[in-house]
Amino acid sequence: MRVVGKHPDIPDAPRRALDIYARRYKASGENTLEDIDLETMECEKNAEEIHAIELANIVTNRTLAHYGLPAFDIPTANVRIIKASEWPKFKRSSHAFFEQTMETIFVEESELPSMAYQILNEIFHFKFYNARQFTTGPSVQNRLYRNGLTVLSRDGKTRKLNAVNEALVEELTIRYFPEIKRDALLGSRMVDSDKLIAQMQSDPRYSLRSSDTFDETYYVESSEYPPEPGALKTFGVWKYGYPKERKIFNILVSKLYETNQKQFASRDGVFDMFAKAAFTGDMSRLLIVDETFGQFTLRKIASLDKDLPALERFIANLKSQEQKA
Repeated sequence: MRVVGKHPDIPDAPRRALDIYARRYKASGENTLEDIDLETMECEKNAEEIHAIELANIVTNRTLAHYGLPAFDIPTANVRIIKASEWPKFKRSSHAFFEQTMETIFVEESELPSMAYQILNEIFHFKFYNARQFTTGPSVQNRLYRNGLTVLSRDGKTRKLNAVNEALVEELTIRYFPEIKRDALLGSRMVDSDKLIAQMQSDPRYSLRSSDTFDETYYVESSEYPPEPGALKTFGVWKYGYPKERKIFNILVSKLYETNQKQFASRDGVFDMFAKAAFTGDMSRLLIVDETFGQFTLRKIASLDKDLPALERFIANLKSQEQKA
């Protein structure tokens, strides 16, 4: 991992990761340090969970090979499963995250298939190009600098291209998760879930806890089927993440392909261009965005990172240089 800036103390990750996690996420407005019990916060990984991590390494290494890059494994020790009761409140909408400066993935305890999806997703983040920095200013901090396509400003205040980066990670996970589903252990549970989804789509006796449709659902928490007469069963539904970001990213990919079909054999070629830039850190691959739509287009996309409606309007209205002429 590349390090930008100088500082005498670089944390030894993941040895101190759990302690740092506790201080950063549990002590920040939720509990005092005296309330934190590091021994009970983390779940000891069982054989199935270790298998899910190893399988995610196999699948992501195949992805690296597809892009002509060498394989490497994320050790199981760098994936920490946190009890649901200990999961930070402000992370409730997220069930896992990659802390780059700790070189550690944190996953909320849940059913194995949903954790397998989250682990795969975060290992993609881990295997992207990564660089961290010691920020400028009076309070020097060890912070993210690059993760895939995401870039953080040198003062640590502004994150750019994160929406595109998250969309790319999610799309990669969606593409490669079927390989996880073909695994003998995990696949059997996923088959049961897929059958439940098909049955419940046409059964009015079921309601969904997290949404009102089954669109983009990859797992349904197991329960008895069918329900008792007159009963209403409520299920937890696990869906693909970042739908708005993915919609925007896919518009951009399609527009680039439509204008540059002589350079790309298929739309997947444009997707692969973004993915390889994220894995290698070579952002020069994305110069085609400016070449196609005009100077500073990529910079404008980066500047709208936190305003998704504006970003969608901007990309939807992009016209190629030929269309402008």
